[in-house]
Amino acid sequence: MVLEPFALYAFNDSGINVPTTAVIADSYDPVPAGKIFVVEHISGYFAIGENDIPDRIWAYDDTNRQNIYLPVHFASRPLNFGGSLGVCKMHQFGSPARMYAPESSRLHLRGDANTAGEISVSFVGHLEP
Repeated sequence: MVLEPFALYAFNDSGINVPTTAVIADSYDPVPAGKIFVVEHISGYFAIGENDIPDRIWAYDDTNRQNIYLPVHFASRPLNFGGSLGVCKMHQFGSPARMYAPESSRLHLRGDANTAGEISVSFVGHLEP
């Protein structure tokens, strides 16, 4: 069987103007009809207050039965995001993963911290019939 590469992307910057303790990003597109998306890797960044640490970052599916907690690898230098959020560090995360997302479903990512600003994630894998 030839694998059909596939990826989903999600981004949310709602915490820039109204900082919060959690930011959630939902994939822009659903899994194509008649396919199952086998996620093999998840990576991205989570921008939080300069002196904060990420409490947790995790990916999940529409049913919330598949939860994958992701490790943080490093933080950027302080960057000014503007708005009410101000100066933040971007915490890069990523890991091999295994999730199975059925047709028409979306994937989600949530990051928690004392001051959460924006989050970005790529779900990479392949489609199966």
